[in-house]
Amino acid sequence: MTAGAVMLFQLPGLPAEVWWLGILSLFLLAWRWPLVRFPAFVALGFGLAWMSAGAHLSGWLPAELEGRTLIVEGEVASLPSGASRRFDFAIDRIDPPANGWAGGRVRLGWSDGPPVRLGERWRFAVRLKAPRGFSNPGLFDYERWLFQQGHVATGYVRDREQVPSRLAGPAGLSAWRQSVIDQVAASLDGAPLHGVIVALAAGERSAMTADEWEVFRATGTGHLVAISGLHVGLVAGLLFLLARRLSGRWNLRWPAPRLAAFVALTGACLYAALAGFSLPTQRALVMLVVAFLGPILGRGIAPTQGLSLALLAVLLIDPVAVLAPGFWLSFGAVAVILFLAVGRDGHAAWWRWGRVHILVSVGLAPLSLLWFAQTSLVAPLANLVAVPWVSLVVVPLTLLGVVLAWVAEPVSEWALREAAAMLAGMWPLLARLADLGWASWQPSLSGTGLFALALAFLLLAAPRGWPARWLAVPLLLSVLWPRVEPAPETGAFELTVLDVGQGLSAFIRTANHTLLYDTGPSYRGGFDAGARIVLPYLRTRGVGTLDTLIVSHGDNDHRGGLEGVLAGVGTRRLLSGEPDRVPSASPCRDGESWVWDGVRFDILGPAAIGAASGNDASCVLRVATRDDALLLTADLEASGEDHLLTGHSGALPVGVLQVPHHGSASSSQPAFVAASRPRIAIVTAGYRNAFGLPRADIIDRYRALGATIRDTRSDGALTLTFPASGPARVAHAQRIDARRIWTPN
Repeated sequence: MTAGAVMLFQLPGLPAEVWWLGILSLFLLAWRWPLVRFPAFVALGFGLAWMSAGAHLSGWLPAELEGRTLIVEGEVASLPSGASRRFDFAIDRIDPPANGWAGGRVRLGWSDGPPVRLGERWRFAVRLKAPRGFSNPGLFDYERWLFQQGHVATGYVRDREQVPSRLAGPAGLSAWRQSVIDQVAASLDGAPLHGVIVALAAGERSAMTADEWEVFRATGTGHLVAISGLHVGLVAGLLFLLARRLSGRWNLRWPAPRLAAFVALTGACLYAALAGFSLPTQRALVMLVVAFLGPILGRGIAPTQGLSLALLAVLLIDPVAVLAPGFWLSFGAVAVILFLAVGRDGHAAWWRWGRVHILVSVGLAPLSLLWFAQTSLVAPLANLVAVPWVSLVVVPLTLLGVVLAWVAEPVSEWALREAAAMLAGMWPLLARLADLGWASWQPSLSGTGLFALALAFLLLAAPRGWPARWLAVPLLLSVLWPRVEPAPETGAFELTVLDVGQGLSAFIRTANHTLLYDTGPSYRGGFDAGARIVLPYLRTRGVGTLDTLIVSHGDNDHRGGLEGVLAGVGTRRLLSGEPDRVPSASPCRDGESWVWDGVRFDILGPAAIGAASGNDASCVLRVATRDDALLLTADLEASGEDHLLTGHSGALPVGVLQVPHHGSASSSQPAFVAASRPRIAIVTAGYRNAFGLPRADIIDRYRALGATIRDTRSDGALTLTFPASGPARVAHAQRIDARRIWTPN
């Protein structure tokens, strides 16, 4: 079934209805021929995932409602996080009804609003769009995350159009969770790491700081601040053992193991409720139910059978779970533990525990690399200390503080303060490990490399006597050996225009050199395209130091991500058309040129440093092979185009042009378009941007001269190859070529 669900989510869209005939045929054949049962179960997983995905997609915000102001009512489903204060909001009423759309869970931003609390009902004026994110190769897929989390739209509150009104306070489960959050906040009163204690108590991580998140990420201990399988299982295990010891008087009516199992499951359900029954806790509960089936039914269940039943149950409840990294990491961890337990005895308990713990961290490295393109090299050591400390000291103290809040408030406050103090005592070690320059490993591995790494671990961890264990060494060497990123041949280059929304960032690679042109925007809400998009992309391409970084000019949508990029990679030369607005930059000088690996680079503007400012100060770069050329213009406007027409008319005919100023009316004047005559014109504008760019008349102007328009809004990141001879071509459009079911149109 897992294979079937995974297969469904590799498709670019939902299959035709006729596929159901094949699924039903397999089930009919399976009744008669046992050999068909395996493909029938695969087909079952495929069909369940199909139905689940179809139901979710049918609830998406219709295209005709995008950008319209809607008056909605609903319940706050998560606390705001980040500078943009984004939170989940469950819409259950739209006034007036909007084209039959019923609402659902949406992700809203409200940067200037008052605090909102879990479970509160509000009435908002909102503007929404279908779940959408940036589309770039090898990076975090925000659209997949929105789909997997069940969001039907994203947007923001329009408090200037209608004053938001609070309709009701928290009630039920949400009120309980909010009271726990308030209790922790009051007891710790802003003490260091109080956000982590809130996360452990109620599953809300919005109060955690960016620095705290970075430490957990770099040390591979982020799972410790999520109420998921580890902590839910810990609570259930402790309650099971405690109930067995105290159940003597009930043994005549209830067998001790059965009673202990019910007590354990009840406690686990209450703890999962504190996390709002999030998807990870739901998976943990299903796994616990299967684990306690043996005591409840009075029969033994083999561990591998239990794992298989838990996997089956999770997929029956939520087939979309296969899109969650936590699904693979949680089941992967259990599978690794079971594998390590095969044929292992004769060692002290502490040695077995330490060995299993370290090998689990190593065994999950391929999954971490697959989902996050990085893994923590210090995770085995960090988890060796942090897991028992947090699980056996910090979490019990935190839960003790929560449980005693209504009966012994002073003791509750003491327990919560002690939990924070115990966490703070461990923190310097984690922070020190996170600061190590080699704490994270971010290799550029293909699917074959990840498979080789997983196979090497399997052989290393296998019991003695397994055949061909020696193959682990060459497999590891093949993975760890420095990988040379495929590069263009001499005289050729490759261009990648990243999808950074309303902004620009383009990466150029020749046979032996790299250049980055602009770094994308950053926003007051905390999003930084340099740190979140450009830098991770450079790392996937194996770039540690850029030969040249050009920041065309000082406007935010072109230089906003500069600091985020420079925090992770170096550069041998930094140029800008406005060096006074870009610290440490040298000026772009009109007429400067150089040759890398048979490819010519020419700076064509600005005309003179200081003679222009803002958009017309953009550093214009022409990159040429023997038969074709690229022109990067950033935000060049009409007067800057006039300079090119008069001073560099011979350089203007180009095969590929980055459309100036995102296709605004202040650029792309008819004379410039006619002189450049591009075959391919690339637009880098944000989806439904506030400026209405690109303008339709500007796009028509290029099309009238035969240009093919490529747009990062509809294409995602674009990769173009410029061969040593012949014209350039589009080699890859991420949103089109890597399209999946959850990719919006």
